[in-house]
Amino acid sequence: MRTVIAFGRGIIMPQMMTDKKLFTTLKKIKMNYAEQQLPLSEVTKDTWPLLKSSLYFDKVKERYIMYISTHDNWRGGQVEADWIACSTTEINAFFGREVTAVTPLILVEDVAVKIKPFLDSRVMDNELVGIKLQSRKSILILSSSDLLILLRYLEHSPKIIRN
Repeated sequence: MRTVIAFGRGIIMPQMMTDKKLFTTLKKIKMNYAEQQLPLSEVTKDTWPLLKSSLYFDKVKERYIMYISTHDNWRGGQVEADWIACSTTEINAFFGREVTAVTPLILVEDVAVKIKPFLDSRVMDNELVGIKLQSRKSILILSSSDLLILLRYLEHSPKIIRN
């Protein structure tokens, strides 16, 4: 069951609230970005890569880890032995609502800073990257260096992993 929040004249879904919070943050820090309403099937690597992320729980350090990459299978598909991939149910429970896309942009909702981002160094090889928005209607495009600035602003400075 989805929760809806009455807001102004209309009703806004929680996914749209995350996007709204994100765009407010981007404007606040005067970050350049583009929003494109482009079907994922039309995204090609020639334009900009679409980021891929996964959320894990580190049993030893009792913290969440977000892997961020431009590749489907980075680090050869290997993660630390003590890391458990979070299920959709666990991700939704962590954020307290339905998460439509696990991306670095959802970190705007992690105000308690419980997630540590791990960034594949190959992300920085791209001038621009695309990131799915929670509303599923469009993709945010920003420079890879601005992605680092945004994560640091959100107090989620990533650990950069070399492959």
